[in-house]
Amino acid sequence: MKKNILIAGAGGHAKVIAYTILACGDFVAGFLDDKFPQGKEVIPGFKCLGPISDKFVTDTSVTHFVVGIGDD
Repeated sequence: MKKNILIAGAGGHAKVIAYTILACGDFVAGFLDDKFPQGKEVIPGFKCLGPISDKFVTDTSVTHFVVGIGDD
């Protein structure tokens, strides 16, 4: 069964995680980031859904959550 994974963060570390998820055959539900503009593509075809600080995940299709925040 494919996983539908939501990623916290939209920087370089989150992008590497997203490409790894896709390479494994799973799906990226989107990204959450307080500093990245909502609706902007993080990687082709996948957008920032909004900030972590005020986003409550109600999408029942999301099966997993990954923290993709690194230390720049």
